[in-house]
Amino acid sequence: MPFAGVTRAVKNLFDSPANEIDAAATRDDAERAAAEAPDTSVSDQLAKRLFSAVESGRGGKSGTQAHIDIYRSVVQQRGGKEVPRSERVTQNGTPLQEYRFIITNTSFKNAERFSVRSTFGDAPEIAHSFGEKPKIWGFNGILRSGTGETQWRKAMEMFYRQRLRPTKMMRNNEFVRFRIGDLSLRGYILNFSTTQSEKMDPAMARFQFSMYVRSFDIESASFRFTPASRELAADVPAAPEEEAEQSEIAGLQGT
Repeated sequence: MPFAGVTRAVKNLFDSPANEIDAAATRDDAERAAAEAPDTSVSDQLAKRLFSAVESGRGGKSGTQAHIDIYRSVVQQRGGKEVPRSERVTQNGTPLQEYRFIITNTSFKNAERFSVRSTFGDAPEIAHSFGEKPKIWGFNGILRSGTGETQWRKAMEMFYRQRLRPTKMMRNNEFVRFRIGDLSLRGYILNFSTTQSEKMDPAMARFQFSMYVRSFDIESASFRFTPASRELAADVPAAPEEEAEQSEIAGLQGT
């Protein structure tokens, strides 16, 4: 076949209706993938508000107050239809025991489900990505009793083991609502630990926990540290790593 004939044959091959259909299918797949891609604006909005609140008070050892409630997912009959809703868990008509928190630091990590497999010979590794991992937030701060009892830390640890563990909560169809400033986070507390020193008030302890955040609400436009939370946080000695960090910041500001 002459060279011109080969060129025409190749051109006709790529201009065939079948390839037009494949191209259209590719465009559809791309549009569908874009539509199904997770909207990170919500997570970014949450991160921006939390980080701005924490950063605004670092110099004064301040924090923002927060507390935990337990809610239960229920189904309510309304107009002949089943409507899912949530209700606060109470005991004898009153909310469960509450503990006040002062959040001084928060962390957030974006991560992908990713797998790398080695192959024989000189062939490159095989990599697969399976989308985003669940959003896990880390919180550090001060745990302060709201009722004044002397064994509050032990009571809080028992409260976590008996009610706040995800295994317990899922068994009871419950979830945690963690209120911090004007934010209401809903999800599960994956771990919880506290530390206490002899220099601290007996009714206080440093704590840290990780929370799987399923959803959240922003209840107002304000999210700032309050004078009360600044005063409470100022009474607590800084942790060694925080003292080192503050010294480093002061040194940089003095240069």
